[in-house]
Amino acid sequence: TAGTGLTVGSGGFLSQGNSAVYGSLQVGTSTYPNFLVNTGNNTTNIGTSTGLASLFVQGTSTLNPFTVASSSGSSLFTILANGNVGVGTAIPGTLFEMSSSIFATGTNSGSKLRISGNGSTGYSAAEIQLYDKSADNNWNIGMRDHTDDGSFRIARGTFGDNTSDYLTILSGGNVGIGATS
Repeated sequence: TAGTGLTVGSGGFLSQGNSAVYGSLQVGTSTYPNFLVNTGNNTTNIGTSTGLASLFVQGTSTLNPFTVASSSGSSLFTILANGNVGVGTAIPGTLFEMSSSIFATGTNSGSKLRISGNGSTGYSAAEIQLYDKSADNNWNIGMRDHTDDGSFRIARGTFGDNTSDYLTILSGGNVGIGATS
């Protein structure tokens, strides 16, 4: 009926009962906003009214902040409350977990995948781990840590945890097969 509801026009949103809301749309309460579009500062906030970006999504203590799902409900992309990101998995167990392959096509400068350790004293490997969950088997390719002077290794097991080195290339070029030096 006239005088109630919401009108959407070329100037934005207009609450029929409150002209001060012109340009914004809020679903929820001021304490618990579910969705807020503010044309005054060009922000869209989900789960908060104080987002710090054009699109800001905030989870709760019991809900993850973001999930994109297929038409059947299968998770395509998920961000958990702890910051873990999953592609093709709803429950990523690490900071970034994929449930498929990665394909990169380069430009004139080529394709690159950069993996770096944290550079701290002790164990700070930069490695690629090939892992079979069903058999608990690991193969590791990469650098063990900076105390090894940047040596490259192919090993079975987890670097730093009783690995069996199959191939080692020291930074000076010496190669060891079945040896660490």
